[in-house]
Amino acid sequence: MTSRFGEAEIIRQVAQRFAGLSHGVQVGIGDDAAVLDIEEPISQLLTTDTLIEGVHFDLRYMSLADVGYKALAVNLSDINAMGGESSVALGTLGVPRGATVEDIDALLDGIADALPLCRDAGQQCSLIGGDTVAAPQWIIGFTVVGQVTGQPLLRSGARVGDEVWHSGELGLSGVGLQVLQQTVGPAPARPAVETATVVMCRPYAATTAQAHVRPTPPLALGPWLQRSGLATAAQDLSDSLSQVALQLARASGMAIELDSPRGRPKGDKRQRTRAKLVEAGFQTCGRQAEGDFAAIGGGHLVSVEIEI
Repeated sequence: MTSRFGEAEIIRQVAQRFAGLSHGVQVGIGDDAAVLDIEEPISQLLTTDTLIEGVHFDLRYMSLADVGYKALAVNLSDINAMGGESSVALGTLGVPRGATVEDIDALLDGIADALPLCRDAGQQCSLIGGDTVAAPQWIIGFTVVGQVTGQPLLRSGARVGDEVWHSGELGLSGVGLQVLQQTVGPAPARPAVETATVVMCRPYAATTAQAHVRPTPPLALGPWLQRSGLATAAQDLSDSLSQVALQLARASGMAIELDSPRGRPKGDKRQRTRAKLVEAGFQTCGRQAEGDFAAIGGGHLVSVEIEI
């Protein structure tokens, strides 16, 4: 009998089998990107991510242009979460039987829409090659290479007494997915009961749907955070808050408590540090219920040392 397991368990097994680092590898399996030493003080960052039709997206509510955009954007966000800037991308495309020239054009349009995200953040990233294969359904993935000057932001640096902050708006993408699924899903056998989340966000349905199909990673935030020296650890927040917080805690060998910011001690240095984070677009993590934390793609969870 085989046992069921998720992505985290697969990564754990791979890390166990291939834990050794070859010469020049600073950080291997287990973070948002691998880190290679190339020439002091510059490190090279490499990440890869793949979207599969029927697993990560549904063409009933996402266009191929949306898929191309999102597939590249999530990889750019991983480089950004390490404090780096993306420079080049290689794509892998699985094309199903029956695909047309117009389908490929739409996919490429989405990729072209995502590349200016780097330009808008003062960076430059180019698509320089890749591979195409026949596949039973649409598959699109990217490997993105970037660089960071100085120490990259890792998941493993959180320390006792740090505060946890996040960028982006928690829950937008998850609610957007619910809205899209209810809009295009098959007619239910019995009257559907709307969830409180979808009812509450009905006036913002278009905004939440956009957050799911076309997330906007804050590509200027990662490098700013790395240069500022405020963060001790960071991680891309494209999964649930509870899941990402657990991953960061395990990597750092710490326990993370998500609580209300009310009643925290005050002090001049604390206030100045918090003011910098708020100005940059970060928010403190308040206590939330488990299980409903799909964040707007490209947000970050960071651990920050607040001096007294």
